[in-house]
Amino acid sequence: MYIHLDNSLDSLDLTNCENLKSLGYLFDGFSEGYFIVSGKRSLLKKLYECEYLSKSAREAASFALNNYATNQSFYNSIPYKIIITANTYRISNVDKQWIININEIKPGFLSKGILILAENLNDSYFLNYAAEHFRIKNRKNFPLLKISNHFQGGGGDTITEELRNQLDKKQEFIFCFKDSDKFSPNCEISDNAKKCKVLVENDSWLAFFSNTNCREAENLIPEKLLENTPYIPFERLKILRNLDEESTINFYSYIDIKLGFTKKFYTNLGGSTPKGKYWNQVYNFLKDKKIIKDCEFDEHANCKIHKQLKEKNCIFLEGSSEKTLDHVINFLNTESSHKTFEIIRNDPTNIEWLGIGETVFWLSCALPKIRFS
Repeated sequence: MYIHLDNSLDSLDLTNCENLKSLGYLFDGFSEGYFIVSGKRSLLKKLYECEYLSKSAREAASFALNNYATNQSFYNSIPYKIIITANTYRISNVDKQWIININEIKPGFLSKGILILAENLNDSYFLNYAAEHFRIKNRKNFPLLKISNHFQGGGGDTITEELRNQLDKKQEFIFCFKDSDKFSPNCEISDNAKKCKVLVENDSWLAFFSNTNCREAENLIPEKLLENTPYIPFERLKILRNLDEESTINFYSYIDIKLGFTKKFYTNLGGSTPKGKYWNQVYNFLKDKKIIKDCEFDEHANCKIHKQLKEKNCIFLEGSSEKTLDHVINFLNTESSHKTFEIIRNDPTNIEWLGIGETVFWLSCALPKIRFS
């Protein structure tokens, strides 16, 4: 995260112990490589020369000052930033900029970088791998930047409560990420995702919310990554991709990658709803292709035409498995990020993967730990 020191800090009382503590927390975090701190030259010089600041804080301010000419124009291009001001402000989120008063900076502020809060830890891992792939793709443009964040699982449906708890602590910058759980392009995001979005938009603390444009995280995993991941029945997913491209309906983004397209899902949609009308198109397309056939039942009410899941739920189109994301994360854990980036580098299905990776990268960007002489 890029933290900009506002010009109003010029008038800050640098004999006030609370102000000195807050500035110390900022520059110590900067020197540890948790985030980036900068401001105008005259302010950095003033802080470097302030005898009341700790030696380590002054050296970090000196480092920022000495690298101002090299780095500042680049910092100005970073799309997300926190602005520290001496003015009285209710925390404000304006155009991906968070404005906060210096007095709000307390011990542990952004320690270990930003906090990624997703439904479970695997969702957080996948976000960071996407960010690492974005970093590798663009490493020639910003070779020194690294990713600085840490994770916390939201406990699935309890993520709203965990988000509220973290906001109340007023210590971390929170990136909250949710599956949209959208069944079609015209659906709204899930109620749970809406609650998280509203909590973040209340501006009670530093936070940013995002959700998948597709149904779930599994829907945006690049095809080549799925193909190279052990234990993934890729041939099934390839069939889904091919049919999707042939149909032009873009149903791959909204199908349940884990279970596939099932009779229970289809019959529970309601044909007159937007999602029902959308999946009617898919159903009719598959029926015209003679992929979906009418069920035939034996004396035990088992379908003789389709494979069935539990509760005798017929599968029209097979998916992968419940552990699809787990398998992908395990593969990413065992292979180098450079190798897995090469796998997806030219994959035309990597767009949303790298898109969410870009967001996570810029929110998490930091310089390496400063080595003082």
